[in-house]
Amino acid sequence: MVAPRTGATFATDPYADSLIPEGSVALEYTGNRAFISFGLHDLSVSAVTCKIYVGESRPFSITQRIAESIDPAVRLFINAPPDTGHTPGDTAVWQGTLVASTRISVTVSMPDSIGVVRPLPIVSDSVTVTNRVFAPYAINTLPQVVRGIHPQRMAAYPAHFVRGAAGPVTATYGTFLYHELGMFRQFTDPTSYARLVAGGPNDGLAHFASAPPLNDHTQSWIHPSLYGGLGVSMATVWYHDQDGRRFRWIENGIDLGQIAACDTSGVARLRSEAEQHEGNALGGDSHFQRLVNAVASSNLAGVFERTVTQGTADDLRGMVSYPVATFWDALAASEQEFEQPEYNRIFGRRTVGALPTDSGTIRCFVLIRRSPFPPP
Repeated sequence: MVAPRTGATFATDPYADSLIPEGSVALEYTGNRAFISFGLHDLSVSAVTCKIYVGESRPFSITQRIAESIDPAVRLFINAPPDTGHTPGDTAVWQGTLVASTRISVTVSMPDSIGVVRPLPIVSDSVTVTNRVFAPYAINTLPQVVRGIHPQRMAAYPAHFVRGAAGPVTATYGTFLYHELGMFRQFTDPTSYARLVAGGPNDGLAHFASAPPLNDHTQSWIHPSLYGGLGVSMATVWYHDQDGRRFRWIENGIDLGQIAACDTSGVARLRSEAEQHEGNALGGDSHFQRLVNAVASSNLAGVFERTVTQGTADDLRGMVSYPVATFWDALAASEQEFEQPEYNRIFGRRTVGALPTDSGTIRCFVLIRRSPFPPP
């Protein structure tokens, strides 16, 4: 028989009713249990105490203490040093933070009724911990809208021919920034939030004490030319170029004829499309909305809460690097796939060697000067 469980603490005198006969050992677990999850079972980040005692008031020693994870996804095997020299009536304690559901086995040696020290049968018990759930990641902040010219991504004259050639056109009416602002910095180097269990049945297990934070600061850059320019600047020159005149469409050195340039109303439509495309607000399809959707549908918080390994904080980072990289690659691919269909929708689909007849949603054609405005 073993001592009855009494919740978080022992009965006042666990030996009072002689429930533990000579030659038996009992394990009792006390302490709060809290929280991490791995797959279908739960992990804990809380101190748990394993109390080991025997049924007779005789000296005893714990000759072997073994802890093993009962979750095959968590590799854990600890053979702790013996714990010897306990006096009659003593209670041995093995305690520490638990981050994995664990089976504990102990072997106790004690003198029998004639004084011969013998090992008692191995006794085992397990601790299954309850769930902690990291809050799902979310983008809660609207982009910072910048009416400016990003020095690495945008040209002073917002669209231009490639230097020394008649085409193709590179449009730089806006750009959306998030990864460049360090949004995923803590995801890719989360060791500041990693902890290593020291001592106890989970000695040496690394886990995340908290979820690495997401920096949800983003920027939506819109070229100032779409708002009328910026003083005496190339942006202002571009804006005044859009005067509704007819101009010749030259492609690969071939004059294909004349088309109508945008006017101020066409610029206004282009500005609205640029703001929507980059994503100045929630809703619709935009670079910002795709980021919001990708983060909301990810399980990155679950990855961090359930990742446990017997090793270092760097080992832990290695385990989460693949799912983080997979998330980032899928997001980047989604953003890239968004570009060409949007270009066709806004500016109209082009047929090589033919005069454009479809001006897309802006219903006009942007007049673009050639050199002396080369790309940055």
